[in-house]
Amino acid sequence: MEVRVGYVSNSSSASSVVVPKEVVENCKHKDWTKDETILSMFFFDRCGATLSDEDKWDGLFDEGEYQFGWQTMEYNDFASKWNWLVLQAYYGGDEYMNKINDFLHEIDGRFEIDWNKTEKTTEYQGKYAYIDHQSVDARGTFDEIAPIGIAEFLLNSECYIDNGNDNGDYDWGDGDGDEDSDDE
Repeated sequence: MEVRVGYVSNSSSASSVVVPKEVVENCKHKDWTKDETILSMFFFDRCGATLSDEDKWDGLFDEGEYQFGWQTMEYNDFASKWNWLVLQAYYGGDEYMNKINDFLHEIDGRFEIDWNKTEKTTEYQGKYAYIDHQSVDARGTFDEIAPIGIAEFLLNSECYIDNGNDNGDYDWGDGDGDEDSDDE
């Protein structure tokens, strides 16, 4: 058992989705379609140029984090949380991939992910997107956000991805032996 800040975990490098109780109690986006314009802006900027049937999106925002598990920081930005959901859905299979595409279709019927492209991003082709194997839990992730919905999770900065690496410092390539600062 590894004791971490505020909770106990039996995994080595774990990430998890956090939806504070207060967010559930004060959910502002119960009817997420009210935020369709905001959501459409996020997704159209990313995949609007690739809406033809032949050229679908890989589902990941380049601007967000797409490698989860080795950090000790939290991500509450829209793009990183979306990337987390897409990766969890990919690892979870058809049921969860359909949930993501259904969500996108509600915003704009043309928005859809090509999951074969997502698979390539998880296999060192282009960017290497992943969630640490001990943190892969599509059911847990989607159950955690179910009381507020995907839109509230994405748009509410109080919801976040918590990364709890306990493997010590990791050299992220900046030469100082420490990971990037947690001050984001």
